[in-house]
Amino acid sequence: MVLTYHNIGVEAGFNTVKYKAFEQQIAHLKQHFDIVSADSYINYIKTNGRSKEGSVLLTFDDAYTSFKELVFPLMSLNNLPSTVFVCTGYLGRSNEWDNEENRIPIMDELSMLKLSESSLVTIGAHTVSHRSLSSLKDDDIKYELIESKKSLERLTGKAVNYFAYPYGQLYLNVNKTAMKAANEAAYLAAFSTNFNNINHKSDLYKLNRVDIISSDDLNIFYSKLKHNNYYYYKQNIKNAYSFLKTLK
Repeated sequence: MVLTYHNIGVEAGFNTVKYKAFEQQIAHLKQHFDIVSADSYINYIKTNGRSKEGSVLLTFDDAYTSFKELVFPLMSLNNLPSTVFVCTGYLGRSNEWDNEENRIPIMDELSMLKLSESSLVTIGAHTVSHRSLSSLKDDDIKYELIESKKSLERLTGKAVNYFAYPYGQLYLNVNKTAMKAANEAAYLAAFSTNFNNINHKSDLYKLNRVDIISSDDLNIFYSKLKHNNYYYYKQNIKNAYSFLKTLK
């Protein structure tokens, strides 16, 4: 199973899980699941045809400064791996694709370089501009995937093997052209925002994830880990809303 986070903060808010809740979630996962790296998660799927039951991959979209300030120290203390997806055109800036009142600072290049030195952190790409890929021409899709990968590889000196589609809803923000482009750009796998706890080898360029949001108390969190269909449909509605916002 792959979990999606965005921002972590002292208080809950827009795309922000409260740090205290995040601590509790990590404690539960550490006790009941095997928290694995992106390489470990993907390699198991390739070898066995589907994701390993009881394994969890933690992913953080947009590379907000809270990853460096709050997430990484906690994960390091517990010797746990995580993956952060970076929108390269906004390093050192904020999430300018969202409404102005919801702006959150994004890490700069120096922060990304230092994080890349840790064996516990996998850095993945999240495009250059955070645009919905299904709205772009084929050449622009390729640019978003290839340039973000190259930029991070130049910065860190390491291969960038994983990609997360902005917004990420299959067939709304992620079409067949985008999935093909991710493959051709030499990513080993790419992540959607479709809600499901299981992934198969056929899903490598449309991997499912479970979105963890600010309003999730522990009971909801536990329920999501067990694939409650209510949250499956709720996530689909949220994804569709995100897609409609990109059309403005």
